[in-house]
Amino acid sequence: MRTRAAHASDAATPYDFNGDGYADLAVGAPYESSASGAVTVLYGSAQGLTTTNARTLTQSTSGVPGSSESGDHFGTRVLLTDTTKDGRADLTIGGPGEDTNDGAVWWLKSATTSGAKSFGPTTVGVSASGSPAFGAILGG
Repeated sequence: MRTRAAHASDAATPYDFNGDGYADLAVGAPYESSASGAVTVLYGSAQGLTTTNARTLTQSTSGVPGSSESGDHFGTRVLLTDTTKDGRADLTIGGPGEDTNDGAVWWLKSATTSGAKSFGPTTVGVSASGSPAFGAILGG
């Protein structure tokens, strides 16, 4: 059985979010809106990527944990993997500026906000002293 490698990027990463067989693209924009940050998902089609039905996610998006604040840098990193093994990519977003540089990571199932979760350094046993910028690097 062939598996797809996970991709982590500070720019953009292609993967199939909606299970239609076409590569979709998640693009991080960590300096959007006073560096609170955003991630935009562009969907693929037989004609290639399209802006039709594009979805921009921020911490102000309903269902995304937290709230957008200047300097969060939400979207500095995006990681796409099928962690749920349902044939659709799940989106992990790094925001190393969250909570004054403590940082955080958000996980969204198939780029939806239903069941979205966030994790900061202390929730996974990492010290928050010294501004760890949790989420600045993602790997899978």
